[in-house]
Amino acid sequence: MEKDLAKMQEQAKVYDIGNFKTDEDKETDGVWFDYDTPLRVKVARLGNTKYQAYMEKKYGRQLDKLINGSLPKTQADEMMTDGMSRYILVDWENMGEGGKPVSFSQEKAAEFLHIKDFRDEILAFSRQRERYTREVEAIAGKNL
Repeated sequence: MEKDLAKMQEQAKVYDIGNFKTDEDKETDGVWFDYDTPLRVKVARLGNTKYQAYMEKKYGRQLDKLINGSLPKTQADEMMTDGMSRYILVDWENMGEGGKPVSFSQEKAAEFLHIKDFRDEILAFSRQRERYTREVEAIAGKNL
């Protein structure tokens, strides 16, 4: 018993590098984020392989300008909305507009991502590294 306690205390003094390992399927396929409302959104990780490949192919050298912030804001927002609607915002449940349900589609995602605060929130979700790690999945499985 004392050995177990000593081992746990020693492990608590270090941060395991394994915590940085992510699940590439989750990064690309997305994970669900729940709101305090019925709305749920499925969001892939920013910079996933499909997103990167698409952005590089479509925008080429413009991508460097997007990354370093030298594009006009409207152009940068349009590029981000395009890429995010295809490879970051993957799905939703219980989304509505004008009191009516809206099914997920890439076109509707692009339309809604033009709403700055919604786009910013999806972008913030896509940057939460810990949601795309293998550890979160293991913990979630144990809690089911």
